[in-house]
Amino acid sequence: RQRAETVTDMIRSALSGVRTPWISAWREDVCANAEKSYTVPNYCKNDTALLSKLLTALTQYDSLGGEPVTMRAFSGKCYHNSKTFEREVRSIFLHIAEAFDPELAEVCGHEEMGVRDKLAFLGIYARPELYELSGNCVFTMQGGTVNVGAARPYGIALPSTAVDAITGISLNSIHKIVFIENKTNYDEYIISELEPDTLAVYHGGFLSPQKRKLFFKIKEAIISDVAAFFWADIDLGGFQMFSHLQKIIPDLMPMRMSGEDVSAHRQNGLERSKEYLDCLRRVLSEGKYSLFEAAIREILNYGVTIEQEAFLT
Repeated sequence: RQRAETVTDMIRSALSGVRTPWISAWREDVCANAEKSYTVPNYCKNDTALLSKLLTALTQYDSLGGEPVTMRAFSGKCYHNSKTFEREVRSIFLHIAEAFDPELAEVCGHEEMGVRDKLAFLGIYARPELYELSGNCVFTMQGGTVNVGAARPYGIALPSTAVDAITGISLNSIHKIVFIENKTNYDEYIISELEPDTLAVYHGGFLSPQKRKLFFKIKEAIISDVAAFFWADIDLGGFQMFSHLQKIIPDLMPMRMSGEDVSAHRQNGLERSKEYLDCLRRVLSEGKYSLFEAAIREILNYGVTIEQEAFLT
């Protein structure tokens, strides 16, 4: 009881003013267990040293307000040591986020994500991301302009740290935008298929806060006659990524993700387990991902999903 009361007091005192929903949810869950049954997490049963470090990380993360930070800079802000977070706190921090952040839990449920990807999803980077795109567009930066079209068809790679310096994007010569999830398919597309009026953007998996910020800036630059498309694996992860991007670009449409595409590439499909297919059946019955209903039916028919690389064979 004494340990439970100590843990509860520490958590409520440190996290009383946090605004991050998953941190608040964890706070209430741990405190409820401690108050009702005197149970506390394993890492603070014997002493509260690690709990204290964890609370420092959670408080510091909440104070960022969604702004990205490198992992070592974050550790330095928390502990005046660039490696303490990685060595002592990171695994518990991520375990809590996966358990109490519904968006992260959903992503991890459909796709295998490494530690760095999970942290990037939360806005903590091992190193800055690189965002690749190719087409006749112009970025206005705080220090001048960047003509992406000058590097066509090869395009450019923009570091995530530069996104905040973008003050405007011109798409005056663009009538079509294609977001491509797979890097190999993106590379092949810009060399063999990219048209003069098309902007190709390497999507590269689920959206970190900084990548989301870049895509919002691209959305703001879209004029009425520009059509936006998304191409990814024809599977739950691809459907989910489409849904997330569609929240930024409401008129987004899928590309090469139809039922006919499943049928055409089924010989090179990835065989799926009964549990996976049952999950798809629930998705279908709930009417979720309605744009992909035909594709889902064909996946269930053949028992396979289609990876983007199948289009290159």
